[in-house]
Amino acid sequence: MINEERRAIVIQALREYVKANPADEDAFQYFLELSRQEPAVICTTPEDFSKELRRKLASDRQKLIELRRKEMVNCIARLEAISEEIKFLKKGDDLLS
Repeated sequence: MINEERRAIVIQALREYVKANPADEDAFQYFLELSRQEPAVICTTPEDFSKELRRKLASDRQKLIELRRKEMVNCIARLEAISEEIKFLKKGDDLLS
């Protein structure tokens, strides 16, 4: 299981790298090679397809929620830093007055 998790992490990181560096043909080819080795999901009935589609959508939704949460945390941290800087500048203005 750990090897599968590591492999998934490597593939995801490589996917992000390839998206950010489209000119890196070697990385893209390596990504394709790894992706093609992933086991395929075979759906033999409409019910199987529907179930797999729901599973993937739920997974993607969870990933999106986590990404948005991280963005919000970063935004809050930046706002707090700006707030502290404003307080500091106001103290400086008070000292000059």
